[in-house]
Amino acid sequence: MVGGGSGGGTGTPMQVFLAFLAYAGFNLFLNFFNKWALSTSGAGFSYPVFYSMWHMIASIIGSWVLMKVKPPPTGMPSIEQFLTYKWEALSLAICTSINISCNNASLMLIGLFVNQVVKALAPLISMVCSFLLLKRRYEWKIIVIVLLIAGSACAAVPFKDPAFSYLGLFLVCIATLASATKPVVGEMLMTATEKPKLSPAALVFYDSCFSFVFMLFFWLVVPSEREGSIEYVGEKPGLAWGIILAGSTAAFCYNMSVFYFTLVASALAVMVATNLLKVILITTSAVIDNIRDPLNWCGIVVFFGAVVAYAYMSFKGRQKKPAETKPAETKPDEKSSLVSK
Repeated sequence: MVGGGSGGGTGTPMQVFLAFLAYAGFNLFLNFFNKWALSTSGAGFSYPVFYSMWHMIASIIGSWVLMKVKPPPTGMPSIEQFLTYKWEALSLAICTSINISCNNASLMLIGLFVNQVVKALAPLISMVCSFLLLKRRYEWKIIVIVLLIAGSACAAVPFKDPAFSYLGLFLVCIATLASATKPVVGEMLMTATEKPKLSPAALVFYDSCFSFVFMLFFWLVVPSEREGSIEYVGEKPGLAWGIILAGSTAAFCYNMSVFYFTLVASALAVMVATNLLKVILITTSAVIDNIRDPLNWCGIVVFFGAVVAYAYMSFKGRQKKPAETKPAETKPDEKSSLVSK
C-alpha cells in the first residue's frame, strides 16, 4: 500500500536509508515468515484464508492511520463516500481477496523460490491488461524486456523437482493474475468516471473492508478452513495467536514503511528498491530450496539481467514525464499550489 503519492523526496539521506531498511526488512520478513507459518514443514498453520483475514484487519488499521496522519482531499471514510465508490472498491477487493488467499495457499504447496519467480510474470500480465482495457501502447524495448523476464522466469521454475506441485503453481498463477490485473482495473475505474479520485489510503481502506468480508464469508462456509483453524487454535493457542499477531503486525508495519519510504524518497525509489529486493529474495530462496539444475540457474541469471534492464527503463521513462509535463512558465500565484503537491 503506497499512500505517499508520486512526489516524495523530502527526506534526508539518513531518513531515506532508515526507511529503506524498514521497507526491506518487513518485506523479506513477511515473505519468509508466511512461508514458514503456512507450510507443513514449518508451523503447519495451513489455513490461508483465516490467516489472510487478519492481514486485512491490519490493512484497515494501517490505512486509517495514514489518513489520520495525512487527511485525504476527499475526506475521511464515511457511509456516503462508501456508497459513492462501492463498485470501484468491490472490483478491487475481488482481485485483492483472490491474490492474497491464493498466494498464501500456494506457499503450502511450493517453495518460496517458485512462488517469487512466477510472481515475476506480473509486468507481462499488467502490460497485456493495459493494452486491452486502457488501449495503452508500449515501446518495443519494454515489450522485449518484459517477454525476456517471462521466458527466463519459466526457465527458472524447477518442474522436475519431486517437491514441485502443479496445484501450487496454479494457485500462484491465479494470484499473480489477480495482482497484476488489480492496478489496471483500478486505474480504469478511477479514470473512466467523473467522481473525484480517492486517495490511495482511502481506496485501500474500502478495498480491505470488502476483502475482509469476502474472506470471513469463505471461512464461515468452508468447513475445512473453519473447523481446521478453530481446532489448530484450540490445540496450539500460543503458537496460533503468535503467528497471527506477528504476521498482522508485520503487515501493518510494512504498509507504514512503504508510506514513509515513498514520503522521504519517492515512488520511483520504492519501485527500484522492490526490484532489488526481488533479486535478493529469489537468490536466497533458490539457495534455500536447493536449486541445482543448470537450466534453472541460467534462467535466474537472465531474469536478473532483464529485471535490472526493466528497472532502468522504468526509471528513465519516469524521469522523462516530469520534463514533458513541466509548464513553460509558472505564474507567481500558482507557486504555492504546485509546491504543496
